[in-house]
This record gives sequence, C-alpha cells and structure tokens, in this order.
Amino acid sequence: MLILINRIMAQKTLNENCPVCGNQFQEAKIEFCPQCHWEIIIISQSASQGLKNFYSEKLKRHKEIFEQTKKLNVVASVKAEQIEKLEKLKTELESKNKTLSSDLAISNDELKKIKSKATEIENSKKKISDLEKEVKTLTRDLKVCRQGNLDERI
Repeated sequence: MLILINRIMAQKTLNENCPVCGNQFQEAKIEFCPQCHWEIIIISQSASQGLKNFYSEKLKRHKEIFEQTKKLNVVASVKAEQIEKLEKLKTELESKNKTLSSDLAISNDELKKIKSKATEIENSKKKISDLEKEVKTLTRDLKVCRQGNLDERI
C-alpha cells in the first residue's frame, strides 16, 4: 500500500502511481506528489491496524478534496472564460453605445434644425396668408376706386 514513506524503502520501491491522482512518479527521492501534493509514505505490512486505518482515512479524504479541487478548477476556468467573453462584449457594447450616443446627438441637432425650418415655414405660410388677404383687400379697394373714378367721369 503506497501511502507512507519509509525514506529508505521509498528509494527502492517508488515505481508506482500516486494513490490520489494516478500521477506516475519519476524521481526516486520524491516526498510529495507534484500534481496533488499527497505525502508519499509507505506503510509496512507490520504496521498497526490503527495506523493503517488512519492513513487510509487520510487518503480517502485527500482524494475527495483533490476531486473537489479539480472540479472547482474546471468551474473556475469556465467562469474565467465567461468573464473574459462578458468583458469583451461589454467593451463592444460600450463602443456601440458611444457611437449611438454620437449619432443621437447628431440626429437631435438635425431635428432641431428641421423644427426650426418647420417654424420658419409656418411663419412664412402665415405671412403669405396675410399677404394674400391684404392683396384681396387691396384688389377690392382698387376695384372700388376704379369704379368710383368711372362714376365721376360719367
């Protein structure tokens, strides 16, 4: 059972995989697994059952923690990618917002100009209407004057 290292035995027998993550050990003088950080310890067969049970429970818990950590790292990686995508989208949307705000300001200026022209047109229409009324009045007065002059001549 590869759990506890008797450092002398480990140098001779370390040809196995980590009991937690399955990483194969390359160095003979390794004390901790480089992948999951499990302390490499070999328990001899003559060790007490209490010691074996203690390290078996410790191994079980370390495996659980290692698996949870792997899952959390995957979730963290996915979340980091999502955050990166959201930040890119935010930047794009901010850029579009600036463009649209600029376009809106231009459109508002143009709308003000159009409203001003519309007011000018309405004022001009009123002036035309007033002038048409004045022309009618003057035309009628002119007719009256002409008729009056004609009456005087006769």
